[in-house]
Amino acid sequence: MKIAVVTTSYANNYGALLQTYALQRFLNENMSHDALALDYTPPWNSNTRRLFIKPKSIKDILVNAYMLLHIKNYILSGKRVDANNKFRDEYIKMSDEKFFSEEDLKAIENEYDCLICGSDQIWNIDMRADKMPHPAFFLQFAKDWQNVRKVAYAPSVADPVPEGAKKTLASYLETFDALSVREISDVEPLQHLTDKKVHHVLDPVFLLSKKQWSDVASPAIIKEKYILCYFLTYGTFSHKVVDKLRKLTGYKVVNININRYDKFNSDKVIWDAGPQDFVSLIKNAEFVCTNSFHCTAFSIIFRKNFVVLNKGWASSRMQSLQKVLGIDDRFVSEEWVDRVTTEMLTVDYSEIENKMQKKIDESINYLKEALDEKRD
Repeated sequence: MKIAVVTTSYANNYGALLQTYALQRFLNENMSHDALALDYTPPWNSNTRRLFIKPKSIKDILVNAYMLLHIKNYILSGKRVDANNKFRDEYIKMSDEKFFSEEDLKAIENEYDCLICGSDQIWNIDMRADKMPHPAFFLQFAKDWQNVRKVAYAPSVADPVPEGAKKTLASYLETFDALSVREISDVEPLQHLTDKKVHHVLDPVFLLSKKQWSDVASPAIIKEKYILCYFLTYGTFSHKVVDKLRKLTGYKVVNININRYDKFNSDKVIWDAGPQDFVSLIKNAEFVCTNSFHCTAFSIIFRKNFVVLNKGWASSRMQSLQKVLGIDDRFVSEEWVDRVTTEMLTVDYSEIENKMQKKIDESINYLKEALDEKRD
């Protein structure tokens, strides 16, 4: 079957690229389909590199001053962007055509047997400026194409659907032959909007085996034991947690930094890691500390000891993942920092293995059935 995936393949971040790669590789390698990602960039996207931010506060002025004093960090951050683009070019099979609008996407009619809305936050309506679903990510450009299967695989809604968007969303859901979401907390709200069955499946990165991800990972970058830190945003609490982990373990602190400064007085700061390095640094860490969904996911894939810090609006994604897999003690709090011991840092994967494999099997079966034309 010839398949086109619409997802966040345009984004300049590890999770977006790695989940795109995972779904495409699984469809091609494990299921013997012919899948690619549509080179679609939504109208609001901008990957422009800015050294300085337009100051709106004293904090912004201080950040700009910091960047002026640490210009080397910015240069290395640019190399991270280049590494992400190189990964996209070399590892992800993209369409030859580039698309920038729904009208552009209509040109692919009759080229594919199936369209899949991929994972990541393509259905997070609350993040959009107009608080309405983006039609392209609900395959509205193909809603009248009778001979093309339309499947949703693990998109994330995550935040509550705005009331004003529910009617439009309900009509968009009717386009699909098969529906699924990534967060278990998203199932019930969407189920109220459609008569179609809404399935819960895992993020695409879980579809590939530990061995397959090890093949992607670059060679070990750090030769000694270390705590890997990866934070989408920093806060005072994150510094407190990392400092506690450093004291308990005695390990060096390695920080994959996508922010403008290093919060942790890290022993090594990595500004220019590409996706292969991201996977490798998690794989080879002794401990992982993060507030990122995909860093959490790869920590689980590689059976790492890890903790997750609350990131407010994004916590539901990690909570869903840990609830489904039976890992209910990895979120840390102020109280946790005060009482944590070395023994509490160990994740017992013996009870998790079966739950995880069962959920992976369910996710694979969903895909198989969703792509089965004979079910119509």
